[in-house]
Amino acid sequence: MSVAYLENGIAGEFIQKFANYKIRLAFVGNIKKYIHNSKALTDFV
Repeated sequence: MSVAYLENGIAGEFIQKFANYKIRLAFVGNIKKYIHNSKALTDFV
């Protein structure tokens, strides 16, 4: 997921749709290198 989607709220809206319909969602993988470069992603995680 791009940082731009996090900064403008699109990612949050997308994930909220899953929550509204009680669908579980998981992100799998090592995102450590991306977290250090993005405050928006750090806040999101």
